[in-house]
Amino acid sequence: RMDISQINDAMNKCDILILCGGNLLQNETSMRSLIYYEQMIELAKRRGKRVYMISSGFGEIRGKLANFLFRRGVKSCTFCGCRTYTDLNLSKAYNSNSKIMPDLCFLLSYRKSEEKNRTFIWVLSYKKRIAIDEILDIARHRGLTPIAVNLFRDKDRDVSNSAKSRGIN
Repeated sequence: RMDISQINDAMNKCDILILCGGNLLQNETSMRSLIYYEQMIELAKRRGKRVYMISSGFGEIRGKLANFLFRRGVKSCTFCGCRTYTDLNLSKAYNSNSKIMPDLCFLLSYRKSEEKNRTFIWVLSYKKRIAIDEILDIARHRGLTPIAVNLFRDKDRDVSNSAKSRGIN
């Protein structure tokens, strides 16, 4: 990941750069992450490679430089597959080839014996509100039972109570 000569070699040999999942274009955790992934996108584009973001989310983007890097990164992508409608709306503002798609974990196969108790974990966040309707829609379409995990008891109280009132454990 950090050896520029290996990155250059890999980039020269590939046809497509695929960035999978996660909130890659964000500076909530650090500005370095946003710069790194945006520069990987730009490096690929300079070499004539197509860039696909698959099952992507976008974390918090703070500041003028971060907003510029986010916009440039999303614009440079050939395709942006977004996990939520919030992410899709952000992406569509800069890239018309954006579509909603599930997180890759929902594409995993399962054995018939496991079919009865299929669940997925939703980590609540007071910072980034995913609409409860989206969670219920994912559950209904995939035959899954959503379970909400509350990491910040006080800050996530409202969204936790709202999830409970809609039948999410």
